[in-house]
Amino acid sequence: TSRVDNTKTIVKSDATSPLFAIVYKPGNNWSVFANHSESFDAGSIVGSGYLNQGQILDPIKTKSNELGFKYTNGNIVTALSYFNTKQDAKLDESVENQDKKRQTLNGETEYKGIEWSVAGKVAPKWTLSGGLMYLDSTYNKNNKNYYNGKQVMGVSKWSGVLTAEYAPNDAVDIWGRMLYTGSAPIYTNAEKKFTIDSSTIVDLGVRYRSNIRDISVEYAFTIFNVFDKNYWLPRPTYAYGILGNPRTYYISASMHF
Repeated sequence: TSRVDNTKTIVKSDATSPLFAIVYKPGNNWSVFANHSESFDAGSIVGSGYLNQGQILDPIKTKSNELGFKYTNGNIVTALSYFNTKQDAKLDESVENQDKKRQTLNGETEYKGIEWSVAGKVAPKWTLSGGLMYLDSTYNKNNKNYYNGKQVMGVSKWSGVLTAEYAPNDAVDIWGRMLYTGSAPIYTNAEKKFTIDSSTIVDLGVRYRSNIRDISVEYAFTIFNVFDKNYWLPRPTYAYGILGNPRTYYISASMHF
């Protein structure tokens, strides 16, 4: 239920959403898995800045299939999977002689990709974790033919993260993280396209655990975007990017009662 322009609007829908998975272990260290899922969101309300602000869009249906394997060797866990996801497409459409766009559901988006991840201790005081993903995204069944077969706007083909953590003792953790986001396209109409460039961002931090009387306290100091890189982040399915934050210092303390 949503209130739009002082009028109460009720939207109802129902559907079947199956979910199943299977896991097979050919050995103590190996496992192979497969799963299928279908889901719906609640139906979103078009936000401000659109011509059709306040309109309630139909629920978006998502169908997903995944196949992969996982390998465990001591303290190291790694996994590789292939996935295919289809989802009703939310699209920002230009309207002639209007500055604002209209947000609609139009066709579907399909995402096919391979994802690899690894995590675990590589030495008594060192822990590594990270992942890499290749994502092939396309528009399908869109009534604007120039979209069909094109890469989904705001969606990068490549992305990855690598985190290293060093613990010299039980009280201190020192960590570093590198985040990579690949370039992504944005379409303004059938002919015009521009690209949000790729970016690599580095964060550093330290955590220190202590006590105040009988209370456990964890202090944290983090530097985000250590090299103060100027960058934009693509926003999946949207025709704009988000300006990245400059170098930022963050200090916090958490008490555990």
